[in-house]
Amino acid sequence: MKTYNGLFDKIVDEDNIQKAILKASLGKRKKASVRRTLCNISEIAHKLSQELKTDTWRPVEAHQTTQINDGVELKKRYIVCPNFASEQCVHHAIMNICEPLFRKKFYQYSCGSVKGHGGDQAKKYIEKILKKYPAKTKYVAKLDIKKFFANAKPSFIFHEVRRTIRDRRVLRLFALILRANKQIVDGKVIKGGIPIGFYTSPIFANILLNPLDHYIKEVLGIEYYVRYMDDIIMFSPNRRKLKRACLSIREWLETRKLQLKPIWQVHRMTSVNFIGYQFKKSGLIRIRDRIFLKSVRCVRRVARKKAERRMTIHDCLRILSYMGRFKNAQTYSAFRRYISPLINIREMRKRVSRHFKKLAKTQKERMGNKYDMATCRGQPATA
Repeated sequence: MKTYNGLFDKIVDEDNIQKAILKASLGKRKKASVRRTLCNISEIAHKLSQELKTDTWRPVEAHQTTQINDGVELKKRYIVCPNFASEQCVHHAIMNICEPLFRKKFYQYSCGSVKGHGGDQAKKYIEKILKKYPAKTKYVAKLDIKKFFANAKPSFIFHEVRRTIRDRRVLRLFALILRANKQIVDGKVIKGGIPIGFYTSPIFANILLNPLDHYIKEVLGIEYYVRYMDDIIMFSPNRRKLKRACLSIREWLETRKLQLKPIWQVHRMTSVNFIGYQFKKSGLIRIRDRIFLKSVRCVRRVARKKAERRMTIHDCLRILSYMGRFKNAQTYSAFRRYISPLINIREMRKRVSRHFKKLAKTQKERMGNKYDMATCRGQPATA
């Protein structure tokens, strides 16, 4: 198995840290802390570089959390917000160099938080195998890991990181980040898992579950398999084989101190819900009922706000986000009936485009042209 050394000097290079600062600032440039960092990007990059070189950089010991209701089912999640200059930028600097090395070893259809491998790829793959191989996708099993981020053990993640990285100074940085998992929840300090909100957390999740992907494909012999973060779906013509695979996966996870949710089952493939879509045996793809209902209610609220001239750019972004699901599913008649009469999608796209062009121009003037907003997506400023 190939491992990599000599990465520390690339990470602490000031150009790499400047790229990391610009990348980390995307979508957050209205915040005062981010604006201050961008105004002094050279000085902060130099300071972080020196702290990393002298081994004096330390993450925050305990992070404050914010509770949100996530997704259609409104799950309660606690989100941490790390310090921008001293933590987020360092996380980005490390992953600018190390993430491509981990990504080389990831399973092709590991589709959560992997660049170029998102939900669209998972949807297209499932759609393809259902149409092309109906006999080989006769049965389906859908699994979910119980409270994955809260129960993931940093020691197992670090063990997997060492299978790719052997630079001791880089491994020390990973160890510091993994140990910085104390969260203040309702006034109590809770330690464990990987915090939701760190840039590194979804990457660590994929690193931990990557051996499971190869175990399912190569040892258990499941030909058609997709994982979206901690959600797993498998297809097979043999029902008993799928059941044995599910039991083996449960045993594998228990060796990593993780558990499957007890609701998993193997059944004949008629329809299955995954990544927000409902996949039919015939090849049809629908939006899940809850997401469809939530999108229609959102459109109605925004339509009322537009009539009262209270519609914001945030409302436009929400609508366009839902329209992405309508575009990727076979729901044209529902779109014509419930969405088109209420809002104009083309008008919203134009409004969003004008907003971000104006914002980019304003921020470029505010920063005194210290960096080019059009080329700052991960690229350092040029003289």
